[in-house]
Amino acid sequence: MASTPTVTSHTRGTRKVPRAVRERQMLEAAGRAFADRGFHAASVDAIAAASGITKPMIYAYFGSKDGLYRACMERARVRLLDALRDGVDTSAPPDQQLWHGLLAVFTFVEREHDSWAILLGEVTQGTGPFAEEGAAVRRELAALIAELLRRAAAAEVEEVVLATNPTTTGEATALHIAEALRGQVAVTRLASGLPVGADLEHADEVTLGKALAGRRSLE
Repeated sequence: MASTPTVTSHTRGTRKVPRAVRERQMLEAAGRAFADRGFHAASVDAIAAASGITKPMIYAYFGSKDGLYRACMERARVRLLDALRDGVDTSAPPDQQLWHGLLAVFTFVEREHDSWAILLGEVTQGTGPFAEEGAAVRRELAALIAELLRRAAAAEVEEVVLATNPTTTGEATALHIAEALRGQVAVTRLASGLPVGADLEHADEVTLGKALAGRRSLE
């Protein structure tokens, strides 16, 4: 009589997620939460649930909610500065380097809205809990833009016209860049006339022409 094969059950082990991968998942979930709800309203419980981990694990990695926000700021800071450096071709004429640098910032704001909101949100300004870190980021950004402007000065660049969208983010971006350029070159902003919340890409030539002709100084 043939023997019946014995079926042995094995307990399937769970593969451990690498620390770097787990940390990235937490930072991505936290970045979305902080950008959408702000630092104070964002829930660590919700961030943990979105990351697929437990709340204690977040504290094990970052120590506190403040530590998590600072980690999100550092991640966003590296992305911003890398985007600015990568967007500039140092072999191009100085005036083009300045243009490409500013374009890199505008593109970052559009594509990395969460990162921009975390870097320059309300809690990173004035007496906010992350004001010191926010000021450091603004100084770094200003220094890089100032260097591009110094090179462009030799090409006799006299004015920079900021044409950001007429949205809250667009206005904030224009003010931060104007601050970086203040005292070094004339900085102007497209005049009003574009609908609030509109996208410049959809504006007609006549509207843009009037906005450019009536541009206002930001100094």
